[in-house]
Order: sequence, then C-alpha cells, then structure tokens
Amino acid sequence: MSILKRYPSLVIPLGMLLGAIAGWIVAQYEVHSIATAVRVTNPHDPLDGLAFIGFGLTALGFLTGTVVGVLVACIMYLMNRRKKDVNQMSKGNI
Repeated sequence: MSILKRYPSLVIPLGMLLGAIAGWIVAQYEVHSIATAVRVTNPHDPLDGLAFIGFGLTALGFLTGTVVGVLVACIMYLMNRRKKDVNQMSKGNI
C-alpha cells in the first residue's frame, strides 16, 4: 500500500485492469443468461447481437474502472499533498 501512497498514478491502471476484469465477468454471465433464455423461447434465433452486448459490457467495466481509478488517484494525491503542506507548516517551512 505504501507504493500506492507514494505513486497515486499507479491506481489508474490498476482501476482499469480491475474494471475490465469485472466487466468481462459480468459480460460472460449476462451473455450466457440471454443466450439461455432466447434458446428456450426461440431455438432458431442466430443471436447475432450477442457479441456486441458482451463487448459493450466489458467496455463499460473498463471505462468505469478508469473513471474510478482517476478519481481515487486524485483524492490520494490531494491527501498526500495536504499532509506534506501540514508537515511543512508545523516545521515552520512555509
């Protein structure tokens, strides 16, 4: 955790990676659920758009992870900066 505190920009790629993995897992589950339900009601449906749904959910997870990673990195940067400013003020080095 100390490396993340020293380098908050590492949180961004970590968030992207975790978001993409989460999006991929959700996409696999949703695509399987949709395919199962459609096969029960209409077994001859080719399910042409199912790949786009899976890609869209994975992309959505990636983008969500990116946004969360950027926000967390900004918050960590500001908190570290504030802590440094407080330490300098307490030492009298303004």
